[in-house]
Amino acid sequence: FFFAMGKSKGKGQAGKKKEEDDEDLDALLEDFKKNQVQLKVTENAPAPTPRLNACVVADPIRTNQLILFGGEYYNGDKCYCYNDLYVYNTQSQTWTHISNPNAPTPRCAHQAVVHGGYMYVYGGEYTSPKQDRFYHYSDTWRLDLQTAQWEELKLKNCPRGRSGHRMVLWKDAAWMFGGFQDTTGSSAKYLNDFYFLTGLDGAAPKWKKTEQAPGDERPAPRSGCCLAPHDDVLFLFGGYSAAHGPWNDLWAYYHSSGRWRSLEHSGIPPSIRSGLSVVTYNGRAYFFGGVCDKDSAKVKGSVFYSELHALDLKEARWLTPSEVFPKADFTKAKGTSTASGFVLPNGPCPRMNSMLSVQDGVLYIYGGSWETGKREWTGTDLYKLPLAEGTKWQPCIEMDKSSQAWLGEAEDESDDEDDDDQGDEEDEDEEEEDMCFGDHLDPPMVVPERLAKKDRDSVIRMNKYHFAMVNDTLSTKAYHAALQKVIKADSVVLQLGVGSGVLAMMAAKLGAKKVICLEISSDIADIAEQIVASAGLQEKVVIYNLGLADVGVGSLPERPNVLVADMFGPTLLSEGVLKQVADARTRLLAPKSTTVPAVGMQYATLIESEQLMQISAVSDIEGFQLDRFNQMQNTACPIFTKDMGFRFSDVVHTKLAPPVAVSQVAFQTDDPSTMARESRHRLQVTASGTVHAVLLHWEVFADAERTRSISNDPDPAKGHFTRDVRWGQAYQLIEHTDSGDVPMPVVVKDGDCVELVVRHSADLKHMQVSVEKL
Repeated sequence: FFFAMGKSKGKGQAGKKKEEDDEDLDALLEDFKKNQVQLKVTENAPAPTPRLNACVVADPIRTNQLILFGGEYYNGDKCYCYNDLYVYNTQSQTWTHISNPNAPTPRCAHQAVVHGGYMYVYGGEYTSPKQDRFYHYSDTWRLDLQTAQWEELKLKNCPRGRSGHRMVLWKDAAWMFGGFQDTTGSSAKYLNDFYFLTGLDGAAPKWKKTEQAPGDERPAPRSGCCLAPHDDVLFLFGGYSAAHGPWNDLWAYYHSSGRWRSLEHSGIPPSIRSGLSVVTYNGRAYFFGGVCDKDSAKVKGSVFYSELHALDLKEARWLTPSEVFPKADFTKAKGTSTASGFVLPNGPCPRMNSMLSVQDGVLYIYGGSWETGKREWTGTDLYKLPLAEGTKWQPCIEMDKSSQAWLGEAEDESDDEDDDDQGDEEDEDEEEEDMCFGDHLDPPMVVPERLAKKDRDSVIRMNKYHFAMVNDTLSTKAYHAALQKVIKADSVVLQLGVGSGVLAMMAAKLGAKKVICLEISSDIADIAEQIVASAGLQEKVVIYNLGLADVGVGSLPERPNVLVADMFGPTLLSEGVLKQVADARTRLLAPKSTTVPAVGMQYATLIESEQLMQISAVSDIEGFQLDRFNQMQNTACPIFTKDMGFRFSDVVHTKLAPPVAVSQVAFQTDDPSTMARESRHRLQVTASGTVHAVLLHWEVFADAERTRSISNDPDPAKGHFTRDVRWGQAYQLIEHTDSGDVPMPVVVKDGDCVELVVRHSADLKHMQVSVEKL
């Protein structure tokens, strides 16, 4: 017997029934407790139903058994949560199913450790049927591995409820880090608290929170990180937060001092990804799989991985494939091994969130998830890898596709292919052939030969804004002045995006030891290399045709100590500059590095403009009232002048109040995962009128002293044609908070006080402004 409660993701269900189901999650779970059957053990049971985010641990008493508890399964329409217990015999390759009336309630994304004849489980989540509310458990359970009896431990000072946390056994205690809380499905709070549970020998378990002194460094809030203990050190790698995305940093917590320390990568770590799984054995941490969401000219969507990576825990060094498995022939595997990631023959297809365990020197990988087209697969397969031999994977249980009817969006034809070709299908689904610019136009239209074989997207991007960027001499001069202040003989510069190569060449000419540029466009990288070579600077300036996510410290010739980024848009953060800078700063830069630019300011200005409203609203024409058309007026998102095809400096407008700074970003220190998503700013109106829009412009100071800046302020006195073509500005139309079907204007008088409410999306790229009268 197992419990499975559905939760709908689709439409067409009875809305009233869903609302009733969502009213009280506690009542639902209490009903489940009342309906549980007596303890029942079924040997030679059918394999577990497909599931993700369960716990798989090695039985410390019987070294031929693996224990599986809980998990969830989504079929495209509903999701099922489980609380059943399975035991897998690695010798007979059979399952035993155990149902228990005293088991924890259904959950997923919980954590478990085993010690002293017990399995300890903490936290996890259960969601409402509509998935608009989440129940995060803060309970601690103990399973007696001899009797299969569960016991809830009523403990004090427990960590707050959460899921996505990670917990490992270390120093005879269960150490738990991070995770997230989300009760509505739209406002996840990521955590970086650190607890440990003592008394695991069956005496008196007790939760304790580690203490950090003010100012001590520690990992940023995140979920899904990887923990790996060894001697006095607990290593933390990667993880995910909504504001930052996947992390790729490495930390060490020292038991003797009780302090965290950020570590430089030695060797080449996994490329940036989430959904990475880890298990430790014999002084090494083994990492498997993961996923990276990409959107480039070559790859769109999610890219899944089937690589193994290994971290030597004694040396804190990422190992090469030949160091880990010297007898393996990696050329026989489906998939490509990299400098640190290795793909062995007969292995699992690329996937994320697999469940890893080591039992008796053998690495086991169970399940995980991946996508083909629009459908999701939940792995039911099990693989093993004898770590002493390390030559190839051995399948224990084959993937059973027949148990997974997909009820979501229509499947792609490739979904019917054999599971053995899954990895190849992934590549075919994800990768698109480059389209040449010559293929963009139909005969009899002609294309110059110099353009015919160029990448279409690169040509379009170059003509859309790169020429304007290169000719933006005001910005170039500001960066040059800032570089003059920071470049020294030992400077190693990392530039995100090479452009024409002019900033890189400036840094080299100013005496930098090395300049490293990352550029995702192969055409732009090639042109920049030609320009650098023509200047005779190819020995100092190296250009990689790679994105930031594809680079680790071990793949760079030297550790950078100066970071240069010029990635701005109509609003300060619309191109994701802070996330990129913070990632490079965290993973790649040496301590006490310098960032250029230093500071950015986002400004907002109340604007009245009848001319602007001519392209934003309608009233009456020829005696006909057309204002109902204004129901479609977008007052929720900023509009970019570049998209509308005009320069704001050409628009007749009146400023109803002075510009107000609504956000300030210190690129040297700010962490996107901790930035406020909402802020309020009071200002006084200086001219009567109607607030038609809020103009958004920014100013970026290239140097820390704030003596040289660049800006997209449309003030004619600061006008710059190439700047407006390159960036333009943003404005957001404004409506009264009491508006109904048709937006109502906000009318203000000289001396009125109003409040600007500024909100940001989780990735900080999108902002929203509203005006509230006080």
